[in-house]
This record gives sequence, structure tokens and C-alpha cells, in this order.
Amino acid sequence: MDTIPKRRLKVLVVIFVWLGLAGYSLVSLWPAQTRGINQYSYDLIGPGMTEADVIAVIGLLSGNYSTQLIAQETVRVVTINLIGSRRNLNSKDWIADEGHIRVYFFDDGTVCSADSAFVGEALTDRILHWLGCQ
Repeated sequence: MDTIPKRRLKVLVVIFVWLGLAGYSLVSLWPAQTRGINQYSYDLIGPGMTEADVIAVIGLLSGNYSTQLIAQETVRVVTINLIGSRRNLNSKDWIADEGHIRVYFFDDGTVCSADSAFVGEALTDRILHWLGCQ
């Protein structure tokens, strides 16, 4: 009778260790900081949105979230001529290891346009998007 409780305890310990390792692996692979800097978020950004709208879509303030050493400004001011009227555009960048999103804002704070470049979506991002978590 003494072997049954010891055996059950060993099984429970093995199960908890396995669950702990699985949970740690999931958390370490989870794209926590940059999960909004992806093609899906870029597709939701459109003309007329405010910077607050863009931040709500991406889930992060503009900035460099890459773990790589990238020498790139995250805020720029350019001047363009739009059919005879001269307007300033401010661009803001959201940079991640997987790529970046650059959004151009008019002086009034609304989106003029955006562009992006991505190296490929991570498997975890594809799974999360498929599950509807992104």
C-alpha cells in the first residue's frame, strides 16, 4: 500500500514538471513586444486615421522594438507638394525583427499613407492569427 501513494506522487511531479516546461517554452516563444508589427496590422491602417488609431491597431507606440542593431530614425519630417499646396508629412516607424511599418501623417495628425516591409511571418504569429488572437 505504501507504493501506490509514492507512485501517484511521482506521476504528479512528472506531470507538473512537464507542464512547467511546456508553459515556459510557450512564453519564451510568444512574440510579446512586437506582435502588432505585422502585415495584418499594416492592412488595417488607412488614410484619415489618427496616430491614436494607429497605436490602437498596432498596440505599441512608434519606436524600434528590434533586437538587432538597426541605425534608423523612427521619426522624420518631409515636405511635399500636393497639387499646388505645400504640406509637411511626419513619418513614424514601428520597427521589429520581422520588419517595419512606416506611417506618414499630415500636419493635422491624420494618416496620409503607409508602407511596410516584412521578412516573413513567424510560425507563432500565423498560428495566433489563425486562432483569432491577433
